[in-house]
Amino acid sequence: MNRTWIAAGAAMALLVAGCSTSQTAQTDGEAVADKSATDAQASEQAGPAALPDFAPAADTPAVESLSWGDDGSLRLGFADGKWAKIDPKAQDASVGEVTGTPAGVVAVSPGAKLALAASNPPVVVRLRDGQTVLRLSTVSDFATGGFLSDGEGLFVVEPHGKLHVWRQGETDLDRVATRDLKKFMARQSPDFTANLSSLSTEALVTETNAMILATASGKVLHWKPSKPGEIATVVKLPTAARSFGFDGRYVAATATDGSLRAISLFENSFLSWSMKERGEMVAASPKLQDKFVVADAGSLALRGFADGATDWKAALPEGELCGLAFSPQADTLAVCVDSGVVLVEPQTGKTRAALRRSGDAIEWR
Repeated sequence: MNRTWIAAGAAMALLVAGCSTSQTAQTDGEAVADKSATDAQASEQAGPAALPDFAPAADTPAVESLSWGDDGSLRLGFADGKWAKIDPKAQDASVGEVTGTPAGVVAVSPGAKLALAASNPPVVVRLRDGQTVLRLSTVSDFATGGFLSDGEGLFVVEPHGKLHVWRQGETDLDRVATRDLKKFMARQSPDFTANLSSLSTEALVTETNAMILATASGKVLHWKPSKPGEIATVVKLPTAARSFGFDGRYVAATATDGSLRAISLFENSFLSWSMKERGEMVAASPKLQDKFVVADAGSLALRGFADGATDWKAALPEGELCGLAFSPQADTLAVCVDSGVVLVEPQTGKTRAALRRSGDAIEWR
């Protein structure tokens, strides 16, 4: 069993004194109850409390990837070649090995059958038995990579401008017999390669397997698998992209100079309210339309795409941001700071739980 710290919610009852035929002065008990009710109302109006600081020990391997699975599990990839599958509802988790070498685990497939490790060259590993099923020898320089949303392929971006896409599905790769792996690994050329100008290290895959990525100069690009030979330029950010979020209609983007922009993807234009906004990292979800979260200047906020209005804001713990990700139904937001993860209720900004790695276990708070 993992050690667990769970703070129980406090309950309060308001006691009302009996009435007499004549009006009497307020009792001490009533005064305390009224003050408590007033304090509770003020706390409610003040919004969510600060997110807790729950960073792991300094020598704990850093979180390299943060994502959610189709089954509602949270998956973390670590710099030491290990990964964790986490059940937030049951507060249960397991930590397993992917590569056996200190190659960062940069992505886990939607069905948790495969993992992508940033070794040289990058490799795709089958999680049930640790077998390497793809060795991506075509890739000479790794910037970022991941799996398509339906699990039926993966991509790798090289910083000098190549986008590679493989259409092998995680189900098929999981079924390859061990005796056939050598023969299978001999056929590993990508199904699609685009030669672009130098690319940033950020890429987002939508629910339809389209990709949003950016050049080093800040051009935001939109690629659709239905038209693999076409890559459209949407807008140009002030500098290279730092993060993306997509709600099915709008894109939230941050750049390396700290700017935040809201983009109408299908009109290829910025939303005017966002032209002077600031942000460090963003996330969005089609299940939470017209909203996005942004982290900036030590705080986390839920904002609207239409006009930038802020629904709530909560203070972040000090440390380096390492990820923001909504669960499949957008009912939980995972926030990674200094490799500690806080689970947040998106509608209110209130903390549900916090977790961190300790050795080969996950601790909860």
